[in-house]
Amino acid sequence: MPEIAIVLAILVATVVMFVTERIQVDVVTLTVLVSLALTGLVTRAETLSGFANLAVVTVWAVLILSAGLARTGEAGQLVRVIAGKEGTADGLKPPEKPDNDVIVPKYLIRNNLAIL
Repeated sequence: MPEIAIVLAILVATVVMFVTERIQVDVVTLTVLVSLALTGLVTRAETLSGFANLAVVTVWAVLILSAGLARTGEAGQLVRVIAGKEGTADGLKPPEKPDNDVIVPKYLIRNNLAIL
């Protein structure tokens, strides 16, 4: 079987699994990674090389921390503390007239944390 056909089959199966959402996204992703390695389309070194990238490790750590905060119920409380308001999202609105350039990054960080 040509390599392109194998890649296309893995791609179609992956899209179907993502769309149907019957299997968790992380399990699908690791299944694709293992499938590519077992079929010989990528080498062992290439299979694991992505985990050496600092960006991948950072995203992985953020997802683990946010899942932990969500499971313990601390995520909502943390958002309320950062927002400065109990139970409302008014604290997440950008300031009307920023005094300096520091306010905008603080606004962006607050919203990203609230989304997590």
